[in-house]
Amino acid sequence: MCQGTGAVVAGLARACDVPRVNSQKPSRGSIAGSEPVLARLQINPNGYAFAIRSDGGGSIFIPPGRWGVALDGDEVLVRYWAAERGDEGLVESVTRRRRRRLTGMLKPAGKAWILEPDDPRVLGFAEVDVDASESLETGVVVAATILRYPEADRLEMRVAVERVLGPPDALGTEQAKILIEYGIDPIFPPEVNEEAERCRPRSAPRTSKAATTSAASTS
Repeated sequence: MCQGTGAVVAGLARACDVPRVNSQKPSRGSIAGSEPVLARLQINPNGYAFAIRSDGGGSIFIPPGRWGVALDGDEVLVRYWAAERGDEGLVESVTRRRRRRLTGMLKPAGKAWILEPDDPRVLGFAEVDVDASESLETGVVVAATILRYPEADRLEMRVAVERVLGPPDALGTEQAKILIEYGIDPIFPPEVNEEAERCRPRSAPRTSKAATTSAASTS
């Protein structure tokens, strides 16, 4: 990425006001346990999160900037401590990524492109991997595969556009977005469509009216 494009992307990151990793130690409270607990991260669009413990121990409040490189829905290890309003903690590491794809709208950023995710729980934006011969559209919703997840030294994701889903707010577009959110591909691969075509039952042969009348008279 050229220097001009990098400056544009960095400016967009500041404009999005994405919570960054907070490396400071907790200023109050005591560590509740020596070992971190396994949990599922739920990010709120307002910039904070909760970690839902896998052992049934309830939820842990995660302040802004304390979930590191995790995304909403990820399985994470959380270290926590007692706070005034309940357990509070920070994400130590990601053990399993849940999201494989994103939906959103494309925007040019200098010589680069970015994807603004539709899901408000996915904060910030993703850089788009663009082929020199690829033509991208604005004003439509696209589905994209995540190529690179946030890392400690580079929080922006990188995605590759799969296909256009349609105009925003259209019923078909919204249905496709919901299916993708739950890990269901709204369009089957070509080999699946071919197999379905082979398995489709053939139409029954049509019987002439005369033959039907003759069969009825003999019965």
